[in-house]
Amino acid sequence: MKKRSMALLLCLSMLMTLVLCSGVAWADAGSEDGTPEPVDWPKRTITIQTTEPGGDMDYMARLLAKKMNEDFGVNVVVANNEGAVPPIRNLIAADADGYTIWMGKTSLPIEKALGSMDDIDLNEEVTFVGNLVDNPALCITVKPDLGVSTINELIELSQSKPDELHITDNIGSNTNVTCMMLEQAGAQLTEVDVGGTSAKMAAFLGDHCEVMVCSYPSQKDYVEAGEFVVLGQISAERNPMYPDVPTLKEQGVDIVFDTSLFVGVKAGTDPAIVSFLADYLKDIVENDEEFADEVGTAQYMVPAWRDGEEVATILDDQYQLLVDIGFAEE
Repeated sequence: MKKRSMALLLCLSMLMTLVLCSGVAWADAGSEDGTPEPVDWPKRTITIQTTEPGGDMDYMARLLAKKMNEDFGVNVVVANNEGAVPPIRNLIAADADGYTIWMGKTSLPIEKALGSMDDIDLNEEVTFVGNLVDNPALCITVKPDLGVSTINELIELSQSKPDELHITDNIGSNTNVTCMMLEQAGAQLTEVDVGGTSAKMAAFLGDHCEVMVCSYPSQKDYVEAGEFVVLGQISAERNPMYPDVPTLKEQGVDIVFDTSLFVGVKAGTDPAIVSFLADYLKDIVENDEEFADEVGTAQYMVPAWRDGEEVATILDDQYQLLVDIGFAEE
């Protein structure tokens, strides 16, 4: 009897080893007795579709690829695309098997407002898995010689000399949205479409613009040297990575346009795979201290888990905000 029991235990042990080595993941697939059922995923290369190299989404995609490679033992590659919409099209064109993942950003409604997504229904063609990090980085900045230290002082100064002060803009971006909200808050600034981050910094450093809308990490060294004055963050809450910078909202100016990074898969993907991937990502976000240190140190981002339904709601709310300020049509 003992020999039979030992043999049974040995067989079970070998079976578990075989399952783990074959890359079978365990997820709650809704079995009748409530026990997890095996999901035969992942077993081959996973591709993470995202935007061009060098940005926050590319960084997050590469960090996630590294972790998935280590944890699952399969090759995970990052596919870079120019722009926010091509990664979605590539996801939709792929098989609904979990082997193509999309790294997206909640500023995506801007693309919808611009008409570049008219043929895409995200709620029908994408399954949102969950949010990984918040990226409350965008700030409004001036130089010390302008003589203002709060957003209200800037608005008052602009009203005293209408359209004389210039602000960096990037048409069709979250910077553009910020400029529109500033105007609605009473600021009378002249927008100058200079382009992306490096162009903003060049225009501001060259005194072509007196006001800059730019991410904090890009200007951090100048701020710490006392050459720039950051008036406020364009987020609902202060970024804990630079807690001394107040939000515009807490100064009484209701300008909030938060951005977060999330993961999605193609609609129709096995719910058990989606559930397993969500649990895996949630555990990283909530429990992996190394992950928190990496995203904080490298990108000033904050780990923040939200499930797929919450991500979908945020995207809808962001679009409604664009409608409210006249950036998008109902």
